[in-house]
Amino acid sequence: MSENQSTSKGKSIPPQQGASDVSLSIGDNGTWSQLDGPAPSLEPGSVVLDKYKILELVGLGGMGSVYLAHHIHLGTQYAFKCINREQPKDATWRRFQNEAKAAHILDHPNLIKVYDFGLLPGRRAYFIMDFVDGTTISDEIEKTGRLSVERCLRIFIQVAFAIAYAHENGVIHRDLKSSNIMLVRNPEDPEDELVKVV
Repeated sequence: MSENQSTSKGKSIPPQQGASDVSLSIGDNGTWSQLDGPAPSLEPGSVVLDKYKILELVGLGGMGSVYLAHHIHLGTQYAFKCINREQPKDATWRRFQNEAKAAHILDHPNLIKVYDFGLLPGRRAYFIMDFVDGTTISDEIEKTGRLSVERCLRIFIQVAFAIAYAHENGVIHRDLKSSNIMLVRNPEDPEDELVKVV
């Protein structure tokens, strides 16, 4: 998601732990010397940022990799998304921060929430998000071949509510596609399906 600055409605954005950590690492002259160390291991069992234990790789795409991570202090699980490429330019990093902050201020049952973000050593950007144990519409179509009209209506009514909420809060989703819409099924009621927009 991206923050629509022309319609931001003056919402205050809470300070982010990841953002404050990184801002201390970037010098006034735009250098990234403190982030040029070796990238941390993201193998299962490794601990990143002294608090996130990587449990397993759950998704892999052209832009980044998503891991299931356990917060060793809080005892909760999150999705740890690490962007594959480096983020060497200040302008790129500022855009990344704006998108992370925009996703953080939104609180809706049909939207994935971002809790933290920053840069790892090696200058790879990361998000800490809700972990959703489900499947994407893209994967569901590949598996079933097609979705019924009734099911599509149930899904996209929830998508519409999520996007309308984002627009009301000055945020435009610029990458809405089937692989960014998650479906979470209720094992006790197949008709009860929650949609989460990434």
